[in-house]
Amino acid sequence: MSLNSPIGFVTLGVVLPTKNLSLEEERRVAKAFVSGEKITHIAKRLELSIDVIRHGLIRQGVYQPRWAPHKFTEDERRQMLDLHSEGFSDTGIARHMDLNRKSIRKYLNKMGMKPNLERLRSRTLNLPTEPAILGYIAGIVDGEGNIFSRLRPKRSLQVVVAVTNTDKSLIDWLMGIGGRVQHNVSKGSVNHFGKKEVYRWIVSRRRDVKPLVEAILPYLIVKRADAIKVFKGLDNLGV
Repeated sequence: MSLNSPIGFVTLGVVLPTKNLSLEEERRVAKAFVSGEKITHIAKRLELSIDVIRHGLIRQGVYQPRWAPHKFTEDERRQMLDLHSEGFSDTGIARHMDLNRKSIRKYLNKMGMKPNLERLRSRTLNLPTEPAILGYIAGIVDGEGNIFSRLRPKRSLQVVVAVTNTDKSLIDWLMGIGGRVQHNVSKGSVNHFGKKEVYRWIVSRRRDVKPLVEAILPYLIVKRADAIKVFKGLDNLGV
């Protein structure tokens, strides 16, 4: 059978498949798809149905339909949890990572994380100047926090300082400085927090993260290397 002829019959102008592509035909179709040709173009060029082309590509392992279950890598799982902790909705995570929303929600449900209905905007920080208070904030970040950066779409750098704790009064005190807060961010982490209510204070605006990191850097111990890395990244961007 030649790829220049249909492998089905035509009714009302629609080609209906009656059998699968041969192995050699699948390989040629896969090569065209990997080279950048769209499925619809391949189907039209070969006078085949889109389903025939799509099923051949699936068998060749070069195409994954949106309905197929996705096996997340460790990096993808970590990124999903980070984005969720920053307030991204399931749809926002799916768009950000170009993955299926239902698969993301299934994994987050497994981790005990409820959907984020909306993103909370952070306020500009009102940093204290007293060394004792800055040292206290640094101690909180050292013990209960994270400082990290990563490249987002269009190669933009995102920087985040976050503190996760079950003490709402502590989170409320940090919110007095600024940033934003999430509730029940990791309720599924039974081993670490048990069944307690969990809160996360987040500072993610560049113009807020840099002065915060600069202010607490002299007092950091455990997270000092992370802070220096983030600070250098912001300097390189001219922030």
